[in-house]
This record gives sequence, structure tokens and C-alpha cells, in this order.
Amino acid sequence: MLGEIISIFVGQCGVQIANACWELFCVEHGIGPDGQKIVLPDSPETSDEKELFDCNTFFHENAKGQCTPRTVLLDSEPTVLDEVRAGVYQNLFNAKSLVNGKEDGASNYARGFYQLGQSYKEPFVESLRKIAEACDLLNGLCFFHSYGGGTGSGLLMALEEHIDNSFIKQAKFDFGIYPSQQQVSSVVEPYNAILAASSPCRMESISLFFDNRSIIKVIRDRLQKEAISFSTMNRLLAQV
Repeated sequence: MLGEIISIFVGQCGVQIANACWELFCVEHGIGPDGQKIVLPDSPETSDEKELFDCNTFFHENAKGQCTPRTVLLDSEPTVLDEVRAGVYQNLFNAKSLVNGKEDGASNYARGFYQLGQSYKEPFVESLRKIAEACDLLNGLCFFHSYGGGTGSGLLMALEEHIDNSFIKQAKFDFGIYPSQQQVSSVVEPYNAILAASSPCRMESISLFFDNRSIIKVIRDRLQKEAISFSTMNRLLAQV
């Protein structure tokens, strides 16, 4: 039996990556936007193929065949999560796994760490706990976020100590977007990234770093596309 993995997406960047990731996971596992399985003509025949095709690693399937992502989407303000709630995959997610507040991180690591970290700890922990309890063999947690934003850097670092203490035996994988000189939306992004990277709360087993400049270069060189949107970039990241 393959174990389960919980995916955690934090901040505006993280939630936008979540849209691309779950779109891809649904396609790979034959799951529709409503969480129902789609019968595919080339469905696996052998037991080994069925195990690889099994959606249980990333999805929880109930007795009625409804598949729900094992995930938490967390942001300090509702705008991006409201797009998820009103989007094509609005019926895919458990409403309690979408956690947001009413104020943003102001692109400030200290605000995310000291203020927002305390405000969102309880609802985040409760959502994560319920998802973990529904797992039979939880193998790991994956984190998707930006190092440049106040929420993706400060808020996540504030929560990591609790995550590490609660999931000691599970592997933690960090997929982080670093700010690049050519793609900066705030002058404090480099400071946020440095503070987050040097946080004493860091507990990941493996960290993979990306930056927008490199992602754009890959899309231009390999996919031969000039008009590049964040949606295209996120779909490339989802392939990782």
C-alpha cells in the first residue's frame, strides 16, 4: 500500500500553484472537477498498475466514491481563495481545508511571523489534524509557497515548529519560489527570503528552490512561448 501525502499551499503564490497542481492531479488520476472518478478507456489492468493509478496518496475517497484532496490552502486574506471557491474545482475541495483571514501579510516577514502566525495557528492546525487523522499511513508533507511574500515566508515559518513537533516521523518537502532581480513586486522581497531561509524553525527534509526568471527561461527555450502568464508558470511547477 502506498502511503498518503498532505500538500500545504501557503500565501497567494502557494494557492495559485495549488490551482495548477490539483488540476494536474485530477487529470492524472481520472478525477473530475466535482471529485467523481471518470471511467477511462485505458484504465490499468494489473494489480501493480492499479496501485500506481490509485488516487489514495493525494486524495481521500469516501464510500460514495467522492475524492477530496488531502490538502490545506492557507492565505491571510480571502481574495485568491475566493477564486478557488468560485472556480471550476469549487466542488473538489473540502471547505474546511480552505483557511483564510481578512488581512494580508503586507509583504512583511515580521508581520507574517509574529502577528499572523498567532492568528491563524488554531484554524490551520485543526484543518491539518483532521486531514492527518483520515490517513492510514501518512508518509510526508509537501509545502508550496513564496519566500518573498509576507504570508508565504513569515506565516509559514511561524507554523513550522508546531508541524515539526506533530509530525516527527514524516518527511517534509519544501517547494519554494525565491525572488529574482528581474521579477520583483516589492523591494523587501529579498529581506523576507533571507529571514525565512535562516529561520531556526526550518524542519524540511528536502528543499527545492525555484525563481520566476529561471521558470520563464525554461518556458521560452523549451516550449517556445513568448507570452508567458503566471498560470503557465504554475502549470510548469506542477509538473515537478
